[in-house]
This record gives sequence, structure tokens and C-alpha cells, in this order.
Amino acid sequence: MLKITQYQDLDKIMMGSTINGQLLYTVFAFFLDGLLIDTGCHNTRYELIDYLGSKELSKVVNTHHHIDHIGANQAIMDKFKVPIFAHPEALPFIADGFHVFSYQKELWGAPTFCRVKPLGKKITTKRFDFEVIHTGGHSKGHVVLFLKNRGWLFTGDEFLTNKPNSSSRFTDNHQMIKALQKMMNFESELLITCSGGIFKKGKKILSRTIDYYRETESNVLSLTRQGLTPAEIVLKLFNGETPLYEYTNGEFSRQNFVEGFLKKSSLENC
Repeated sequence: MLKITQYQDLDKIMMGSTINGQLLYTVFAFFLDGLLIDTGCHNTRYELIDYLGSKELSKVVNTHHHIDHIGANQAIMDKFKVPIFAHPEALPFIADGFHVFSYQKELWGAPTFCRVKPLGKKITTKRFDFEVIHTGGHSKGHVVLFLKNRGWLFTGDEFLTNKPNSSSRFTDNHQMIKALQKMMNFESELLITCSGGIFKKGKKILSRTIDYYRETESNVLSLTRQGLTPAEIVLKLFNGETPLYEYTNGEFSRQNFVEGFLKKSSLENC
């Protein structure tokens, strides 16, 4: 499914698949002044192309290489002959592929991997200059886009909510904190997220989110010193697992989030 809503002159493009009659997960792309930010799911590629048919699409940016953000890349290039850009560190993943879990294929479809162009420090449209910031927290080569004259920060998956408690098993929360700190260098009025949320007073929200990560890290390390396992810490801090734990076979979980604080850099001080 695909649904369009608007915030001022920004088109918010919600995409997702229905599994057994239930919409389990959605992801958002954005269209502004000829620029498409992310291409969403492979399963919704034709719906996205139908929507773009009435737009003056000039270029595309992938915030990162995960399959719910690059799913329509090849279809868009075939149909509209426009360039797609991503950070140089993301290019090999987008071109050559990577392991896709079975739940991801069911939710989003398996994309056609393809070559895209290296992204520079700026992306320009008719009306706007977007600053490109390499953050690299959520994934290697992740970028966020800053529209300075409006104070809009497109956060990709670096910031989705101010109190996250679930993640993939590859997440390193120290890298996430560093990414948030990089975003703090910009005077953001709005955080525009790939979960669809728009947060006002962006810089203040980022600061509070960093504080939340730090507090959670302190709690996780304290409980680890007391001998609790990551699974026991999940019960203590979050009252149990996310509903997506079973569906993803543990690939997306609160235990992963806890373990994201227990990487080597934390355990050296534990």
C-alpha cells in the first residue's frame, strides 16, 4: 500500500505491506521540489512510480542502503532516467547486495540491486540547497539532509523516536549517539523521520534523546555489573519484548537494543 499526506509543500509517502490483513510496518519517503528522498519498498515500487508520474522528478537520494529505503531504485531509473545518489560507503551494498532476512522479503520484497552515483556534500534542486551530513550510526554510509533556510532535518533512520527501545542485532548504540551528536551541530527546527513522525524543536529533541541514550546505557551497565543477562535487563527496563520479536525471529528486538550498549567500548569500562 501507498498513501500520500502533506506537510506544507512536502509530500510524505507512506509505504508498507499488509500481512494476514494487518499492516505490520511502514516506512516513509519524501518528495520536495523534484527531489525524492528514499525509494521505499520493492513491494510498492509500481505504486510509487504511478505517484511520481504526475511529478517533475529530477533526482533521488538514498539516506542509506537498507532494503526498505532502496526498494524502487531500479524501477525509478528504468522509468524516469533520473540519477540516484548515495554516500560512497553505501554504494557497494546498493550495487552488489547483502543478506536479506526472510521477514524482510515478506514485509518489503527483495530489491533489484543496482549501481547509483556517489553523493557529494550538497544536493541542489530548483529552489533549495540541501546539506548532506554523513552520520553513519544506523548503518555504514548513512546520511541525513539539512534544509538550512527552513531548519528541516531529514533524519532517515538515525532518529525515529526520542525514546527508542528496539533495534536490529547489528546496532551499536555508541555509533547512534555519535550520529545524534553530529546532528546537534545544525539548527534544526523540524526533525522529519522515515517513520513518518515530524518533531518540532528539533535540536532540543535531539539533546533529550542523547540524554535518554546515556541514561539507558548507565542503567544497562549497572544491571550488567549486578549479573543480569540482556534478556533479564529487557524485562527490568522495558517489561518484556517488542511484538516484532517473534515475527523477525529475534532480528529486531529490545534485547538487541540492550546489547547495543554492551559493545566492547562499553564493556572496557564495565
